[in-house]
Amino acid sequence: MNCDADKQFNNDPKDPNKYEIEGLKTQSTGVQVCDYLMKMVEEHPLITYIEDPMAEGDAESIRKLKCMLLEKAPSVMLGLKSAISACLDKETML
Repeated sequence: MNCDADKQFNNDPKDPNKYEIEGLKTQSTGVQVCDYLMKMVEEHPLITYIEDPMAEGDAESIRKLKCMLLEKAPSVMLGLKSAISACLDKETML
């Protein structure tokens, strides 16, 4: 599943760090996007790979999603852009 989250990430200084998901009237936080992706993984067990689930600079949400996946769906892999991978140290990736 390719999320291409960089295109959905809002860089507006008035309301930073939110995601604009197509079809929704409100913006979502990184935590809400993590919860949504976990729901998708739980409802669709054939999902084994998620590409670019969060915006490039949203390392906190990437860490949260990785922890959630390790706990509830350890077989699902994350594809991360090199910039995100570089900003996460080995301890936070678990």
